[in-house]
Amino acid sequence: MNYTILLPVFNNHLLFKNYTYLFLKSYNLQDKCIMLIQNEEDAESYEEFSDIKQERTPRGKGASINFMMNKLPLDSNIVCIDDDVSGLMDVCGNQIGDVNKLFIEMFDNMNKEHITLGGFYPVSNGYFMKKQQSHITHLSFIVGSCFLFINKHIPLEIDNGKDDYIFSIDNFNWAGKVLRYNHIAVRYQYKAGIEKDGDLEEFVSKYKEYISYVRYHKKGTTSIVLKKEP
Repeated sequence: MNYTILLPVFNNHLLFKNYTYLFLKSYNLQDKCIMLIQNEEDAESYEEFSDIKQERTPRGKGASINFMMNKLPLDSNIVCIDDDVSGLMDVCGNQIGDVNKLFIEMFDNMNKEHITLGGFYPVSNGYFMKKQQSHITHLSFIVGSCFLFINKHIPLEIDNGKDDYIFSIDNFNWAGKVLRYNHIAVRYQYKAGIEKDGDLEEFVSKYKEYISYVRYHKKGTTSIVLKKEP
């Protein structure tokens, strides 16, 4: 089964080099990747990764991925990985042995069940992961650091810090379910501060019927628990 890995890198080639590039290289996945280059400076600084194709795109993660959705064939299988991902971890904290096999398995399940979005448990914490069902298809949050989708031209939100939640809901509305592997988690460098003032209020106003409750964290960030069956 064929799939394409999109890498929306931006302005930090050392971060990519130390995390996502090492992750991809350990599984020999470079030939499946397209690096989304958003400005001239990055076109030069990312040249050292000569084993990965480059595509010039509009600026911004959402805009660059939406650009590639329109460029790649309808119904194609696409993985999106941020520049700070260091692994996909099992419930014991070990790296998944064969990520290519995992992606193929997930796309196979998604195509059979007509699911457009798939992903992983958002935090690498075996204690909580073990308490979950291994696979779920009800509405759930699919973290945007590493996710899989079948290209139906469902766009990413461009200017809201809750874009991962919005993309999860929009795909659920299209397919009636999303696929999440709860016994596998993404390990990445969490970046706070992406959420802007007003993003939460805008999200709640538009998607309140999908929200179970909002969690407020000490550093001023928020997370949302979505209703399983809105």
